[in-house]
Amino acid sequence: MTSRVVILYGSQTGCAKDVAERIARESIRYHFAPDLAPMDDFDRRVLPTERIVVFVASTTGQAEAPHNMQKFWRFLRRKDIPQGSLKQLNFTVFGLGDSSYPVYNAVARRLYQRLIELGANPFHPRGLGDDQDELGYDEKLNPWLEGLWKALSSLTGSTKEALKGGRLLPPIYRARILSTFYPDHAAKQATTSVTPAATSTATTTTATTATTTTAVKDKVSLGSGYTASKTTTEYPICRPVPQSHLKAFSVSKKMYIGEIIRNIRLTSEDHSQDVRHIAFHLQGTLSEKALFFPGDVLDVYPQNRRDDVLAALDQLGLHPLDMIELKINDQAPTYLRANAGQALPSPISAIDLFSLHLDIFGTPSRYFFEVLSHFATADLEREKLLDFTSPEGQLDLYIYNKREKRTYIEVLGDFKSCKLPLSYLVSHIPRIKPRHFSIASSWLKYPNQVHICVAVVKYLTPFKRPKEGICSSWLASLVPGEEGRGQRERDEKGVLGADVKKDANMEAMEEEEEETSSHRNRSGGHKIRESKRFLVPLSFSKGSFRGPSDLKTPLVMVGPGTGIAPFMAMCQHRQVLLDNQLRRRPSSTTAAAAAATTAASVEAQNVATVAVRRENFQQGAVYVFFGNRYKSKDFLYQKEWFELCNDASGPKPTRASENQSRARAGDNQSWDIGVSRAFASGGTLGLSFGSAASGSSSSLSDSSSTVTGFFAAFSRDTETKVYVQHKLAEQKELVWEALKANGYFMLAGNAKKMPNDVRNQVTEIVRVMGKMSEKQAKMFMLRLDAKKRYVQETWS
Repeated sequence: MTSRVVILYGSQTGCAKDVAERIARESIRYHFAPDLAPMDDFDRRVLPTERIVVFVASTTGQAEAPHNMQKFWRFLRRKDIPQGSLKQLNFTVFGLGDSSYPVYNAVARRLYQRLIELGANPFHPRGLGDDQDELGYDEKLNPWLEGLWKALSSLTGSTKEALKGGRLLPPIYRARILSTFYPDHAAKQATTSVTPAATSTATTTTATTATTTTAVKDKVSLGSGYTASKTTTEYPICRPVPQSHLKAFSVSKKMYIGEIIRNIRLTSEDHSQDVRHIAFHLQGTLSEKALFFPGDVLDVYPQNRRDDVLAALDQLGLHPLDMIELKINDQAPTYLRANAGQALPSPISAIDLFSLHLDIFGTPSRYFFEVLSHFATADLEREKLLDFTSPEGQLDLYIYNKREKRTYIEVLGDFKSCKLPLSYLVSHIPRIKPRHFSIASSWLKYPNQVHICVAVVKYLTPFKRPKEGICSSWLASLVPGEEGRGQRERDEKGVLGADVKKDANMEAMEEEEEETSSHRNRSGGHKIRESKRFLVPLSFSKGSFRGPSDLKTPLVMVGPGTGIAPFMAMCQHRQVLLDNQLRRRPSSTTAAAAAATTAASVEAQNVATVAVRRENFQQGAVYVFFGNRYKSKDFLYQKEWFELCNDASGPKPTRASENQSRARAGDNQSWDIGVSRAFASGGTLGLSFGSAASGSSSSLSDSSSTVTGFFAAFSRDTETKVYVQHKLAEQKELVWEALKANGYFMLAGNAKKMPNDVRNQVTEIVRVMGKMSEKQAKMFMLRLDAKKRYVQETWS
């Protein structure tokens, strides 16, 4: 009798799901019957009756459970669950984490411990995969799996030998080309049966009927534009997403469409790093209710680059306008069908399938090479593919695949004898995942808009092959033209600008454009003019940061590079809240403000009232620490930070006064952006602006500006590199006063060395300024973690 094994996973980005699916596949080789599901989809009431469960859990955010595990985890933590209620359960846990975070693999550790508390029996030691290892999670996963099968066989008393070689499972989807632009293509291949290449080492099952995709390439010429025999069509770089496709992106989240209204380069043109400020206007969203809060995350659903997709379709022998029918294959294993995710739209054009949904330019999983091995007709290619899937070939696979960031289409090009049927291609290439960006704007300041800060990813692999980030490079290319909403009103107030409202002229221009586009579309042979209005699917996720509601609570924010984005949102939000609170706050100075502005408008009186009240209001100190390479090349949001440090009463500094202050300060190497008397309430310009530079270390700020102090380090402007942790050390009194007064410390940025360096520096500040021992300082930091007053959000 085959023993049933339940495999439950909690996955945020898909890595834990991949591991769980691998366990399920391999369990069949060892004669087990897998039942696979996300933890939240599993009926928790039957957990005490299960005999064997394998848990796979990743850790996300601030040591939090993934989105599809949170309900399960809340249930498991209930205090009314009797001790010993899981005494029938045999379990093990594999965790996926990142040792660069202060709490490593927290979710897997807590899950393991809680199951033991409830009486469950661990039949195999807990495994912890580390993304920082050379081979990533696989470095710990592979030996853990070897032990898992031995432990399971011992637990169940199984003496059966594992099946040799990989077993090719039926594809999840059955794909069929309904119509094609290639003459005789559909009729020729509509009933072609696909049989994997014979292999001596693999046990295979009969594949389901699928349609192959041999191209008739003499009918079509592909280049920078695509040319069909009788129709000239220009495919847009941002394909319109039909409403019916949005459900395929996400079932659990509400989807929005955002029109790109600004796409501005923040770094200098001669700088190697291209960083963009991109603003979206949310279509059909006129509600006053905020859709997100400072610290939240924008999920952007990108598209594969047009020219890359056209070249890939040419390689696969597909015409962009081929219509493809996709159906769930009832011959696929139940656990695969149950975890296929939201069904792909059907019928669908080839260009939409490969532009909007399939991650053809992502890096393949190990299992993809195993699937390819079944279709390789060349002996050398089949041997190499089988070697890649063996334990001995893992380093070679890592060097070829992960380290070089090979793509699915590149692998198919390298192994030319593998004619993978379309059904298997669609089934084994994952969906394009949304990319997550910290929101860089406040809903209160920019209603119905959401802004992000995007570093365009470009790099060379170890073999010097150029690579680009799928999402960032695509977003960077979407610069709205003159007819775009955001470009009609040029921004004279800095990068972020003001809210742009749709006027009658704008509506008329859009109607004219729609008519022109529609007319040219109907004319058949005419070229379709590409619209400069770019509409992108979006959703929102809760971020790690949640600032205090009390404006008197001090804040320390550290954001090197694009890590500064969430703090821009928080400071904008705080600025509006502060002004709104001061407008409502009774003040004896209101009459003086009104008298000073008797001839002004009501709005001007309000501004003057707020300015006077700000001078008499003590708010919590706000210290912002920023770091990058060059002051002149990548000082992100320079003007905006300057204004947030100087948004008090009185006239704004003139360009002349700014230049004079810079001259007095000199070109300070460390650039603690300091605000001189010419700018605001004192201080020194060394690259620290705000009243904090004057030497005050109170947790309550006498400054009437939103940001009390801004400190920046530009590492390449000095002989000795200066980073944010060095600026924290210089301002240790301010940092300590803020933490001592129940303040919050927030950190965002790259997950390599920086988070540990910053934490070590803050721990040292606590030790020195608090006159504590090393152990006491570490305990102080742990208490900050527990109260979520030390929060970090980092990314690889």
